[in-house]
Amino acid sequence: MIGTGVRCNGLWFINQVESALAAVVGAKEREIFLLHCRLAHVPFESLNKLYPYVFKDVDRNKLVCDVCELGKHTRSSYPSIGLRSCEPFMLIH
Repeated sequence: MIGTGVRCNGLWFINQVESALAAVVGAKEREIFLLHCRLAHVPFESLNKLYPYVFKDVDRNKLVCDVCELGKHTRSSYPSIGLRSCEPFMLIH
């Protein structure tokens, strides 16, 4: 379970306390994640160069974005099973 929410007029509102952003412990980490999301998921190294005062006394091991991780995944290719047609419009299966 990711969290809980309330449905109001057909929209679901997720509880802010249980959201993924609130799962990070400190307020500084929340500010960094908020900047990261607002700036279209800029890498944390680039954010560190832009806002070095925000990254002061922050554990960099806690700065992991699930959206960025999933965005870098690629789909594996399908294995070739050798079914090819010998002539146009031939039924393969």
